[in-house]
Amino acid sequence: MSLKTIIKNASWLALIQILSYLIPFLTLPIVTRAFGPTLYGILATFSAYAAYVTVIVQYGFDFTGVRAIARTRTDNVTLSKTVSTIFFAQVLLGAVALAGFFAALPIIVPHGAEYKSVGLIVLVQIFATAATPQWVFIGLEEMRSLAIVQSVFRTLAATAVIYSIRAPDDLFLYVNINCITAVAILIFSLFALGRRHIRWQIPSFADLFSVIQDGAYFFISKASISLYTTTTTLLVAIVLGPAAAGTFALADRIRVVAASIIGPLNMAIYPFLFRVVGRQETDAEAWTQRVFFLGILALSALISIGLFVFAPPIVRLLAGDAFRDAISLLRIIAFLPFIITLSTKFGYQTMIPLHMDRAFMWIVISAALLGITGYLVLMNTFGLTGAALAMLAIEIYVTVAFAVAVQRRVSILSFFFETS
Repeated sequence: MSLKTIIKNASWLALIQILSYLIPFLTLPIVTRAFGPTLYGILATFSAYAAYVTVIVQYGFDFTGVRAIARTRTDNVTLSKTVSTIFFAQVLLGAVALAGFFAALPIIVPHGAEYKSVGLIVLVQIFATAATPQWVFIGLEEMRSLAIVQSVFRTLAATAVIYSIRAPDDLFLYVNINCITAVAILIFSLFALGRRHIRWQIPSFADLFSVIQDGAYFFISKASISLYTTTTTLLVAIVLGPAAAGTFALADRIRVVAASIIGPLNMAIYPFLFRVVGRQETDAEAWTQRVFFLGILALSALISIGLFVFAPPIVRLLAGDAFRDAISLLRIIAFLPFIITLSTKFGYQTMIPLHMDRAFMWIVISAALLGITGYLVLMNTFGLTGAALAMLAIEIYVTVAFAVAVQRRVSILSFFFETS
């Protein structure tokens, strides 16, 4: 695969990421002003809670699925069996997760008890989003169909939000718009796969068990990662209240959207990495990886600098003075895009293709344990600032731990420089 092909695939992935993050982000000034810090915080808490449904539905298939498809995509029979088995496993796991998390909703998010129906709709939306088989399109390196589907429905959703959301009473309508959009994208993406000659079939129990077993390390790893990433907003809500959670969620949302272009660029190179692993790279392949990584690293540095410098006007423009405490939080976590780019290279793009799954898992498990402890201690001591500092510290720890593990197998200097 040439650098040109990777960039083409990354462009389609970037479009999907933009549609997923940037279009809702453009409606953020309307949403924050309509709902205010407390109601926005409750909504953000529901989303953070529902993120565990994402972890269960995706399970690890977004990596094992890409890896399997990258190796079998020329055989339509094997490809159809692989896609069907993994997708049915996702639906099965997701149905169990949806029921369980909805039942526990009043216990885990007690301050949102009067909005239980809103919580259910958010859970369904997250389930539909997580079940959308983006991993298939990535493995096939055919992102165009999914990008078109996403562009149509997300543009319609943004238009509906702009014209209809004005006050706190519109919360139910807002979450319904998002949920209907997610379900529509899921349905039409499945139709798109059918046009790619994917023939759906009911998998055997043995096949389901096999793919679930194959993704176990990744599931444990992703669950652990969620404990020190998306759980933060939930912890802030529990310790400091929904208004504080709204402020923190806004700062983190800005950071995520600003860095959203990096994710597609990283994902686009996975099929290439899985194909060259286990053999000696050619000079051209090594050059492609190095140039691609250094370009992303430079971009992430610019994003981090921009977030730090322009935090005040960004927050004021998007949310107004009611969220002014988010400015200092955004400046602390502004460094995360750069740090996470390094950890992605060391972890996902090196350890996983090299099948260092166990080492990867233990690093993120330790990060989860340290992260939860760090959040609770620092939040009780420094409030919202402590939550931001804990988020930054744990990502630095993960990056360093990944680098140390990788250095035992390959020289990390080769990621930055041409080595003999």
